[in-house]
Amino acid sequence: MRTEIKLSEAVGKTLEALAFGQGQVIMAFAGGTFATLGVSSDADVAEATLRWEEFGDSWLISLGVFTEEELAAKRKKMEDDWKASCDDRDRAQYERLRKKFAASGTLPE
Repeated sequence: MRTEIKLSEAVGKTLEALAFGQGQVIMAFAGGTFATLGVSSDADVAEATLRWEEFGDSWLISLGVFTEEELAAKRKKMEDDWKASCDDRDRAQYERLRKKFAASGTLPE
């Protein structure tokens, strides 16, 4: 796995590969590092932190940013977090509706 650095720390390093995502560019350098540039819709360019979800797995793996196993673990964690968030939202909605209908005396059985 490569280590993310600021582009300003990449001065003098050899560029090995590039990948373009939605609003980001990954630049992979010799020595196991990479830097990310953010590109806004009005063409502003600035140093950024990698938003890995915006790149295809094959790009991230081929650049050496992540291994296949690391990406699988990241995607599983993202899915688990999403499911937990949905469960929390559903529980809060259930509690809100239960209180609403209990207060009005129309709580369904």
